[in-house]
Amino acid sequence: MDPMSITGTVLAIVHITGICLKSGNQHLGPSRHTSATLLSLIQELYCFYGAIQSLKTHLTINEHDTIRLNSLDCLAGPLSDCKFALCLVEKQLEDDTFFKRKLIGKHCDKKLDDAINVLKKGRGLFETVLLADQRTITTAIERYTINIAEDIRDIKNKLEGGEELMRGLTRQLTLRLKTANEREEETRSTLREIDNKLLRERESRRGGTRKRRWSRWIAIAGQSAFQIAIQLAFTSLLARNGRV
Repeated sequence: MDPMSITGTVLAIVHITGICLKSGNQHLGPSRHTSATLLSLIQELYCFYGAIQSLKTHLTINEHDTIRLNSLDCLAGPLSDCKFALCLVEKQLEDDTFFKRKLIGKHCDKKLDDAINVLKKGRGLFETVLLADQRTITTAIERYTINIAEDIRDIKNKLEGGEELMRGLTRQLTLRLKTANEREEETRSTLREIDNKLLRERESRRGGTRKRRWSRWIAIAGQSAFQIAIQLAFTSLLARNGRV
């Protein structure tokens, strides 16, 4: 049975069950059952009506879900049996006469009991199918929730790993900055030492140059004085010879 046929059968069953309940509240045809027994039968009809309404709602909600509707093919036989049983119940709920109740009441009761048993089994099957489908949905939701939780945990782990990486990078950067500062200080100290050394060498060179200049000047002065002395002596000698 295709999904459309199943839906049509369910709608027909809902309609017939509604008629049976309406008639049952007024009169329950030829029967030798007690009032309490007949009341329990009507209650079973209400329970069946609730189950078939739930199945109808399920079909309406999932009318475009071909896979889910095709999974209900197993209900084709039970739905047909329930429809036939409801037709029997509907006949039992027709007006009766004293003659019918006394002569065919027992026979009608047997048919009524059989019909109610069929409806009970059908109701149990429908509820099981709906429960199984609901369980499938719940399982899918649970699986989805678990997947989301795992994704969130992975993201959290990645964030924590990123934070740890950032802390590690920060520590490395701090150490490198410290090392760079130490090297910069060492370089400055070395440069200061070089500057001081150059300054001392420059001063030393200046002192040596001054000494050499003074020595040269003294030598020149001594030489000049010697030359002057010679010239004076020579001049004096010449003068003395001239007198002679």
